[in-house]
Amino acid sequence: MVELLLASGNPNKIIELRPVFLPDFQLCSLAEHALKDDHTEDGATFHENSASKALYYSRLTDLPVVADDSGLIIDALNGLPGVRSARYPGADMPYPDRCRHILNQMREKTADHQRSARFICVASVARNGKLLGQTEGIVEGRISLSPQGEQGFGYDPIFFHPPSGCTFAQLSLEEKNRLSHRFRAFSALISQLDSFLNR
Repeated sequence: MVELLLASGNPNKIIELRPVFLPDFQLCSLAEHALKDDHTEDGATFHENSASKALYYSRLTDLPVVADDSGLIIDALNGLPGVRSARYPGADMPYPDRCRHILNQMREKTADHQRSARFICVASVARNGKLLGQTEGIVEGRISLSPQGEQGFGYDPIFFHPPSGCTFAQLSLEEKNRLSHRFRAFSALISQLDSFLNR
């Protein structure tokens, strides 16, 4: 089994992604390799941030490194929070407060077509300071009128997924893993990992 390092300090993310990589790849965390989550995301796009994270940690380990940058894009907010999703509207604000902030911003926009949104994820793999490949996953949805559900993390409680009839926070981990932007991006990455790693 090939061991890979996930360039993220988010414990929810590694819990979500580990099953996706099995049985061929073992995903390990930064903490398991005594690495700090100290990379600064300052790119202008998801592709830049994802690549930057993978490259940064690939210089600190001999393992192949996978990373992602993901976020919520809301059409009525001109694409916000976008690449600022982890810091919008303030870096130290808890996600329940961020969700309420977004709902307040969209209070006057109640029609479905006014609440269109999508989650996007760009996954990258790097080794020894070289970017080997990138993939992308997108899930379309809309912003709910109120937070719903206790599962998931981040903006999941306000992201309504019409085909499922509920928010991402109302889905089990297994259900979300079959649908999410992160699953789509990393599944595409996994399908090409052998060729990426043999470059």
